Amino acid sequence: MEGPQGPAGTDGIDGTNGVDGASAYAIAVSEGFVGTEAEWLETLVGPEGPQGLQGIQGETGATGDQGIQGIQGPKGDKGDTGDQGIQGIQGIQGVKGDTGEQGVPGADGTNGTNGTDGVDGDSAFQVAVTNGFVGTEAEWLTSLIGPEGPEGLQGIQGIKGDTGDTGPQGEQGIQGEQGLQGAQGIQGIQGVPGNDGADGLSAYEVAVAEGFVGTESEWLNSLVGPQGEQGIQGIQGVKGDTGDQGIQGVKGDTGDVGPQGEQGIQGVEGPEGPEGPAGTTTWAGITDKPSTFTPSTHTHAISDVTNLQTTLDKYKKESIVYIQTLSNRATGLGEIPEGVEMPFAMTITSVKYKMGTADASGTTTVELRKNGSAVSGTSGTASTSPSAVTGSWSFAAGDVLTVYTTAVGTTPGKRLTAYIVGEKV
Repeated sequence: MEGPQGPAGTDGIDGTNGVDGASAYAIAVSEGFVGTEAEWLETLVGPEGPQGLQGIQGETGATGDQGIQGIQGPKGDKGDTGDQGIQGIQGIQGVKGDTGEQGVPGADGTNGTNGTDGVDGDSAFQVAVTNGFVGTEAEWLTSLIGPEGPEGLQGIQGIKGDTGDTGPQGEQGIQGEQGLQGAQGIQGIQGVPGNDGADGLSAYEVAVAEGFVGTESEWLNSLVGPQGEQGIQGIQGVKGDTGDQGIQGVKGDTGDVGPQGEQGIQGVEGPEGPEGPAGTTTWAGITDKPSTFTPSTHTHAISDVTNLQTTLDKYKKESIVYIQTLSNRATGLGEIPEGVEMPFAMTITSVKYKMGTADASGTTTVELRKNGSAVSGTSGTASTSPSAVTGSWSFAAGDVLTVYTTAVGTTPGKRLTAYIVGEKV
């Protein structure tokens, strides 16, 4: 028989707390990494994965505004006049034979006695009938026309004779077969080059001659047509491959402790259990631990993650390449007088003004303008190897940014581009 349940045994003594494990950065240093913790964190960012699979086609968004009309390209230089083709040589003139001497007239002979008239012979048609032809004389005449012969070989060039009187218009002959292609003639002698023609008027000069009134820049602006209609939707692109798994996110903080539950009903006193094993601090010594740990939804402040704000700031950078002029530089707004409307708020921190070709002498200075007004501190010297002008200049979404040339050197060169860098706000 089984005896009654004994009282519960006393709890075993708690084991000594284990030593705190080293941080991931400390382990990296012990494995040979040299650098600060911030530098180590940057090394954890892997290379960019291949293009992920194409997502499901989203709903068609609202039609965006039409982009700014590109500026009219400059007129190309006039091409050089081509060389005069070589003059073909004159063909050899055939030699004209000498006129023979007039022979001595012979003496008149004695008139002979008239012979007896012969019997009239058969006509050619009668001879044909005799030989078996059946038909009328008209049909026989038609039968005399044989098939057209092949094209004869080209005869030797004869001496040019005097122009004869114009004969009556003949009937259209039967089309002959195509003759053989003649051999290529010998290249003629180079002719004397003609004089260069006078330079033509530029398109702007032609416009002025036709009645246009204004500067060349005003004329170029007049060439910009009205905004075109929105183009049709392009074909859906091919679905890309699935990208690699992203880096594991940082483990979130432990959630708040829930409220204390109600006191449960006192259970029946259980039997005394066997004495438990000695306490342990090693992972292998812990029994009944779960094989997986399901993550729970939680949040972190940016400041909780080391260098996260610094990393995010790198992706706030924005740059604008503003091509102000392609032709010769001049004071003013260049070839984009309407400027660029800012699509988002931005703080500009640097700008460089680069020339395509340098001025002959002197200095070209440029500045940024916001809604038509100069932005203080943005003025700088333009050159083929410019230095950046730095500062902090705020633009709101919808502000119009323009690049304005305040002065140019002697004999200005071509092109002016502003390289603008800042951060989204």
